[in-house]
Amino acid sequence: MSPDERRPSGAPRLDPAAVESVIGRVLVIGTYVAMLFILIGVLGMLVDSINPMSHVTLAPFDLAAIPADILALRPEGFLWLGIVTVIALPVGRVVFAGISLLAAGEPRLALVSVGVLLVVIVSIVAAIELDS
Repeated sequence: MSPDERRPSGAPRLDPAAVESVIGRVLVIGTYVAMLFILIGVLGMLVDSINPMSHVTLAPFDLAAIPADILALRPEGFLWLGIVTVIALPVGRVVFAGISLLAAGEPRLALVSVGVLLVVIVSIVAAIELDS
């Protein structure tokens, strides 16, 4: 059965090239935003007379503390936000690809993206556990 036969009648067909174009733009813009957060964090360290190249121990990662750190203009909040954004971009790309594949009537390929997502999540959890 072709993807067109599995698609409910009247359901719009997704153009794979358009989907990839949107994903690509989001990744490029997201990368620029992440690098901007990291740059702000490094500049904040310089303003606070902290050498970014020294082996300064930052506060441990706490996702809930990032908004308060940013509101208080603490450099580590911007650094952590940049790092979280860098990690979230490929994860979001895999999620979006899986959803668009399901919508396009490609359940097997969507299942592959779920497998990739599981590998990424296990890797992140393992990295966090190994660090603690």
